[in-house]
Amino acid sequence: DGTCSPLKIEANEGQTVEIVLKATDKMFKFDAGELGLDLMADRNGKASQIVKLETAGTYYFTCGIHHASQYSTGEIIVK
Repeated sequence: DGTCSPLKIEANEGQTVEIVLKATDKMFKFDAGELGLDLMADRNGKASQIVKLETAGTYYFTCGIHHASQYSTGEIIVK
């Protein structure tokens, strides 16, 4: 249906995390520009990116079917 989960990710400052995006029968896109995360997974595929979360704060991301007008908005909270 184009939604992503989880929409809330918590991590500690200085922690390295891997974000994995798994697509359904449509291409999916994940974007958290402030953290330098930009993933796109082909139909029925997956994409991943590893990032070190250097600075505490709340960072927002969008995720959903690529080129769709509706998408999910979530947050990455770095403590």
